Order: sequence, then structure tokens, then C-alpha cells
Amino acid sequence: MGSAERETLAAEKMALFENGIETLDGIKELSKR
Repeated sequence: MGSAERETLAAEKMALFENGIETLDGIKELSKR
């Protein structure tokens, strides 16, 4: 596995992580209403 592949995987994991946080925040916002 090359370093470029590893960087791509890390970037994808970060994107998924950030999307997960945004989704959680969105659910919290919805439950406040």
C-alpha cells in the first residue's frame, strides 16, 4: 500500500467523520424544535 493510498483513506475517513458530526448536530437541532 502506497502512502498516497493511505492519505486518500485518511481523507475519506475524515470526511465521513465530519459528515457524521454534521448529521448529529442536525438531529440535535431538529429535536430542539
